Amino acid sequence: MFDYQNQILKAGHLEAYNHWILMKGDEDGFNKWYIENTVKWENFINWFTDNGLKIDNSNKFFSGQY
Repeated sequence: MFDYQNQILKAGHLEAYNHWILMKGDEDGFNKWYIENTVKWENFINWFTDNGLKIDNSNKFFSGQY
């Protein structure tokens, strides 16, 4: 997960990503941010469409590993 978040940071989308994962906790706040940052949001969604987090047997973790 940290590697993936680092990819998001390097792609310049960390702000939009944070608003995405937290939007249901403050929908009014997200909507205000979205209105002021539509281009950032659209750029993130375009990037995310091709770069979604992939979980498979080579890229997973669980509490039993620790």
